[in-house]
Amino acid sequence: AATGVAVRAGYSIRERIHPFVNWLDRGRFRRLRLALFRRTYLKILYVTFQIVCSTSFTLDVTFPDIFANYLEFLNVLTFDMFGTISLGCVKLGIPTYLVYILISSIVPLIVMGMIWAVYAARVTFAKRLSKRQKEEMKQQHIGYTMMITYLVLPTVSQVQFKGLNCLTLDSGKMYLRVDTAVECSSSSFDYQLLLMLTMPLIFVYQMIPVMYWYALEHSRAKLDPPMQDSVRAYEKRAKDRSVAHLRF
Repeated sequence: AATGVAVRAGYSIRERIHPFVNWLDRGRFRRLRLALFRRTYLKILYVTFQIVCSTSFTLDVTFPDIFANYLEFLNVLTFDMFGTISLGCVKLGIPTYLVYILISSIVPLIVMGMIWAVYAARVTFAKRLSKRQKEEMKQQHIGYTMMITYLVLPTVSQVQFKGLNCLTLDSGKMYLRVDTAVECSSSSFDYQLLLMLTMPLIFVYQMIPVMYWYALEHSRAKLDPPMQDSVRAYEKRAKDRSVAHLRF
C-alpha cells in the first residue's frame, strides 16, 4: 500500500511540475540548453575525459605536474569514487583491491536492479495504463539501464583489468601492480581468489557492448528506414517510440 501511495504521489508531482518546465524551456533558454547540453556532445566529451584520465595508468607514463593535476581534477568524471576509499588499515581477510573491484562492479548492478524494481512497481500499481503506455514505460526503463551501463562501463572495466595487471621484479617474482601485497602466482591464495571473483565480473561487463550490438542490429531497419528521402526517413525514426530507448 505504501509503495502504491508513493508511486501515485510521484505521478501527481510530475504532472504539476511538467507545465512549468515546458514554460521555462522555450525561446532563448531552450536554444541555450540545446547548444550547451546536447546529449551527443556531452556523451562524446564524457568518453573523451574517461580515456584521457586512464592514459597515465594504461600507458605507464608520468605526465608533467600541471597536466597530472588537471587529470586528477577530471577524474571525478570517471565515477571511480571507490578508489579514493582507504582500506589499507582494515583487516578484511581478502585483498584490498578485490574489495574495490567488488564494490565498483556490484553497485551499478544494484542500481540497475532498483531501476527495474521501480518499473515493476509502476506496472503493478498503474493498472489504468494502456498497453502502449506500458510499452513506453518499459522503453523508458531500458533507456535508464543503458545510460547507467554507458556511464560506468569504461571505469568499471579499467578497475577490473587492473586486477590482472602484474609487474615482474628483478627477483623474477610477479606482484599485482595496484596492490603489491598480492603475488601473482598459482600458489597465492589471494591471487587465485581475485581471479575467481573478477573473471565472471569481467565477462558480465564485457557482454554490455554485445548487448549494444544486438539492440542496434535488432532495430537496424527502424534506425535506418529504407527510404530514398533522408529527411522523411529521419522523421520516421524520430517518431518511432520502439527505438526511443536507443537515444539515451
